Amino acid sequence: KAERQARGESHAELESRLLKEGVLDDNFISLKEDAGEEMLPEILELYTSEGEELTKKLLELSEADGMACHLEEIQNLIHRFKGSSLNVGIAKMCASCIEVRQYCVDKDLPKARAGLVQMREEFAKAKEELEAYLEAFPKKKHKAL
Repeated sequence: KAERQARGESHAELESRLLKEGVLDDNFISLKEDAGEEMLPEILELYTSEGEELTKKLLELSEADGMACHLEEIQNLIHRFKGSSLNVGIAKMCASCIEVRQYCVDKDLPKARAGLVQMREEFAKAKEELEAYLEAFPKKKHKAL
């Protein structure tokens, strides 16, 4: 938030920067066009809320004794997170999900565990950017939830 305020970015400037930096991709533009600017904030808030729950659950499973026993559940959660990230157009999260899922498929537990921690950090950054984006969203079109 402080970074965006320091930059003094408008809603459009912030969106443009996030697209250039690869935080968002063309799927985000499609979602914005399909859902409309009235529904977009609600969809993004739902994504961040679900992402919080998923990353928390993934880290809990990775820290549990016998992580190998949870690999299938971890892969399923990652697949779900990748799908929602893809639908919303959060490009970096999709890439992170693909990488960590492959570590799970390969049964490389140390890399999978480290990847999940990194995924959590990536999500925290994406969430912060989305919150800044929503904060800068034109108020007349952003319904209070």
